[in-house]
Amino acid sequence: MVTKSQQAVIALGGNIGDVLPYFRTARDALNALDGCHVAATSPVYRTPPIGPQDQDDYDNAVLLLHTHLPPLALLDALHAIEQSCHRERLVHWGARTLDLDMIDYAGQCYHDERLTLPHVEAHARAFVLLPLADLLPHWQHPRLQRGISTLLADCACAGIRLRCKDWC
Repeated sequence: MVTKSQQAVIALGGNIGDVLPYFRTARDALNALDGCHVAATSPVYRTPPIGPQDQDDYDNAVLLLHTHLPPLALLDALHAIEQSCHRERLVHWGARTLDLDMIDYAGQCYHDERLTLPHVEAHARAFVLLPLADLLPHWQHPRLQRGISTLLADCACAGIRLRCKDWC
């Protein structure tokens, strides 16, 4: 068990039905975990899909979580929350009710067969970086040592639009 509270960045996404209730369920479930507290939530952005194009646009947001859980225990909790929201992993980058990705955990660089921190593609995903910039405008990618504004300048942001500022 981690003794000191750490800050984790969790990305939320989904495109099956109205995903905002799933986002709220995820937020509430994370708040209900022992030793966890959701400190902030970003606005929600609407984003064209990556991968198969024959699916609806995604809603994406980011939340900041203060947690005493170690990274792998938090990952297990994220997967359990996805499962409770009827997440099915049928097609890579396919449609889903809820996707929860750990983007950053206390600025750590970590890699094993289950988890890579920071998230392996976070630096190239405007749909993660835009909401993250709303919450942590001075965030720096732990592995690349590049600031969020520089990373965003290198990303394609076409088609990404604000859906709502407050989804709580």
